[in-house]
Amino acid sequence: NTSDASGKTSELLDDYEEGVYTATLTPASSGTVALSSSHDTLKYTKIGRFVAVTGRVNVASISSPSGALAINLPFVNASEGADHSAYTNCSVFTHEVNLIDNTIGVMVEISPNQSSGALFQIRDNASWSGLDGNQLTSSSGQWFTFSIHFFTNS
Repeated sequence: NTSDASGKTSELLDDYEEGVYTATLTPASSGTVALSSSHDTLKYTKIGRFVAVTGRVNVASISSPSGALAINLPFVNASEGADHSAYTNCSVFTHEVNLIDNTIGVMVEISPNQSSGALFQIRDNASWSGLDGNQLTSSSGQWFTFSIHFFTNS
């Protein structure tokens, strides 16, 4: 805490919390994705309203997943600001996931007032599409590493 921030009301860290939570990958339409019980938690740190989530989850098995995948979050994304300022896009690394042709990256998009984020494939022609659960196989070598950040009102 210093007194050199002119016009600021506080320079103290507020409401610090850290922990882990059990992650889920949920297909939008149908089916299930089971995560390995030894690799199904993500770490989070919350300072004030800012939340950071990191970690890796491993796919253990699937049962006819269909529709864009979503990852659950430990808090709800805030809904505030003008235009699309409450939307958040975060990075994902995938291993042995069958990405569609011309995919150059994967991201998580978190819409306002949501407690989960949708996984999208970024294409080299400036388009994007949901990462569909049917792109997973029953291979246990598939995993996702997340680096997610957003603001919450909690």
